[in-house]
Amino acid sequence: MRKLLLFIGFVLAVGAAGNLGLFGYSAWVIHQGGWADPWVSMGDMVAEHMPFLNGLVSWAFAYLPANLMEWASGLPALVYFGGRAVLAWVLASISLGVGKRL
Repeated sequence: MRKLLLFIGFVLAVGAAGNLGLFGYSAWVIHQGGWADPWVSMGDMVAEHMPFLNGLVSWAFAYLPANLMEWASGLPALVYFGGRAVLAWVLASISLGVGKRL
């Protein structure tokens, strides 16, 4: 169980770092536009500025509930990627902490 928790914590920490990178890239793109539209949606940000994520978004639309994906893709990119980074970091901290104690 300890190894599993440590592995999950590690994967979550790497994911949090990736989401933090996407958050930073989104902030940079919005800053380059003069903050004219800081509430650009996650779907628009991925479609226009992150073509490397289009495959994942297409997969998510195919396999996850439509309501969930429409809601998530409508969230502002900074809120979406920032929220994912914080949530993944919190879960990684919990998983690594529990795994360390075992």
